Amino acid sequence: MKHAITLALLLCLAATAQAQSAPPHEYLSVSPPSAEGICVVSWEELSATPERRQKVGSEGDTLIYLPKTLYGYYDLRSCREFGRSTREVYPFSDGVAVAFLEVDGCYGGDITYLIYPGSIPLNLASNCAYVSGLRYDNSGHQFHNRRLWVGRYDFYGERYKDHRYGYIDPAGNEVIPTRYLCTGSFYNGCAAVQDTGYRWMLVDTAGQRMSVHQYDRVGFTKQDAEDDYEMHPRFAGGLLPVQRGGKWGYVNSYAQEVTPYLYDLVGYLPIGSRSAYYHGFSQGLTPVQRGGKWGFIDTLGREAIPPQFD
Repeated sequence: MKHAITLALLLCLAATAQAQSAPPHEYLSVSPPSAEGICVVSWEELSATPERRQKVGSEGDTLIYLPKTLYGYYDLRSCREFGRSTREVYPFSDGVAVAFLEVDGCYGGDITYLIYPGSIPLNLASNCAYVSGLRYDNSGHQFHNRRLWVGRYDFYGERYKDHRYGYIDPAGNEVIPTRYLCTGSFYNGCAAVQDTGYRWMLVDTAGQRMSVHQYDRVGFTKQDAEDDYEMHPRFAGGLLPVQRGGKWGYVNSYAQEVTPYLYDLVGYLPIGSRSAYYHGFSQGLTPVQRGGKWGFIDTLGREAIPPQFD
């Protein structure tokens, strides 16, 4: 058999006292279960709308049914599948999951849905409600500290005009208004946001400013790419890279500066003619460049390997 149902699902069925039906599909993939005991699953089905192709050597067309990949959730507690979608869905956190649905007239073609395990929707298109009854054109994939960044785009005629980001809670309430140019994911109650003056700062889950300073740029960088930085920066290894006065340093989730502003580049390391682009720490280290030399700092902001490599 090409695809096997995972051991977790088999154990779920074996542990169920009542006679429950087996999972309706042989899953292509099954994620580790969330704290709520819910896995992200994917499977293949034959497309309901056949593709028409020209049949070689004969007149007319032949109908060919092609497989398509579908996504959803499997609840290990109730042994039920829910949240069927043609778009990828994301893991549960803080009791809720995020999914996207393609809709005409929406920037990027998507709107954000919140999925709750108690509602057991069978189809995202008919059984899920918009976030807070509002349409957001963009959002993060998972809640962090009970906050999810969301974005709304404005248009002038058919042309893209402006965008603003804010945050919602797991109930779908907009707890921090969509007033920022960019927003990052929360970590330990702290996130980076960019105001309309293009300056970055750190805020708490209520939207109150935490950082004493404002920053020019935030997030991991890449060499020779002035605009190539994270639009939605996040902490990694408990630290966040920030730039002031053309130099980079690191802050922690308490808005404390743990390294001086010494570095020309962070999170990027050249390897031959190619480049490795780090989005965080690997084995507790991340690369930094100072004075044209490369080294590594650890998660405490200390230079574990002082800059010395070309």
